[in-house]
Amino acid sequence: YFDIHPPFTKFVIWLFLSLFTSYKGDQPFTQIGEQFLSQTPVFMFRFWPAVAGTLLVPIVFLIAKRIGLSTPSCLLCGWMTLSDLLFLGESRLILTDSSLILFIALAILCHVSAENSYLHSKEWYQYTFGTGLFL
Repeated sequence: YFDIHPPFTKFVIWLFLSLFTSYKGDQPFTQIGEQFLSQTPVFMFRFWPAVAGTLLVPIVFLIAKRIGLSTPSCLLCGWMTLSDLLFLGESRLILTDSSLILFIALAILCHVSAENSYLHSKEWYQYTFGTGLFL
């Protein structure tokens, strides 16, 4: 048995479901294409990846802004992220990739922000901690 899905992303989805639903993990997920049980909150399973995909667009904008690009270039970066059909598909389905991409983008944002702040300042320590946390 080999599971290619990272446990961290599964934990984030479980945390999201436990906070907003009464789902107890009844769906076995043993076979691809099996029918969902009636008590399985399919909408909420799809909601977290959609939130992660939505949050990625402004984060990419902020990364571009922090590395010194102009506002039109930052908007173009956000638009390219928004119009990426592969990522759009991943964030609409019950997949773990959009969560991973979100946390990697947050780590990049924190790293770029740490590079732009004064060495050993309070902000530098906060951004450095955020980089490690999101990785």
